[in-house]
Amino acid sequence: MAGRQPTAQEVAGRIKQILARPEFGRSKPGSFDRFRRWLSNWFYRLRSSHVKGGSSIGAYVLFAIIVVGIVAIIVWWLRQAAREHSVEEAKATSRHKSAADWNAEAGAFVARGMYRDAVRCRYKGLVAMLAERHLLHEVPGRTAGELRGDVTRDLPSASIPFDAASTLFERAWYSSDDVSEADLAKFDELSNAVHRASH
Repeated sequence: MAGRQPTAQEVAGRIKQILARPEFGRSKPGSFDRFRRWLSNWFYRLRSSHVKGGSSIGAYVLFAIIVVGIVAIIVWWLRQAAREHSVEEAKATSRHKSAADWNAEAGAFVARGMYRDAVRCRYKGLVAMLAERHLLHEVPGRTAGELRGDVTRDLPSASIPFDAASTLFERAWYSSDDVSEADLAKFDELSNAVHRASH
């Protein structure tokens, strides 16, 4: 003999009991999900308020500006992290190298067409040469600006070409501009002028 059929209320009660179990509970949203939901709600409210006025183009433009701003901040942060890493790497490798060592390393980069790295090594070689002649203090981590100050104070006749060489080095090392063979030739010309002034 078949059992009694449950009533609709009993079925609903049983479903409620089952769905109340922990495995059916909602997991808490993470930080990214909460931010995404907040941004989505904010954008929806903004768009809704513009739609009432007849146009939502302003909301789309504002949203695009926000997205571009977030992407720009992320890109800037990644570049800063990469730059800090490369500066630390440069500090580690710049210790105890002579001008001849730096220039030999620059020659290897020139042979491979890596002019950005060649300019960096030639600049380090120039700084090492001036340090070997006791015209400036070569301390890892000093900026090109600090080195300029030393040269201007202790070797004024070399300050103009050294300043131009430092600017070329900074452009090669810190910007995303292409560095060509012509840039390296210009650097060598400036470096030679510093050499002549240091004798």
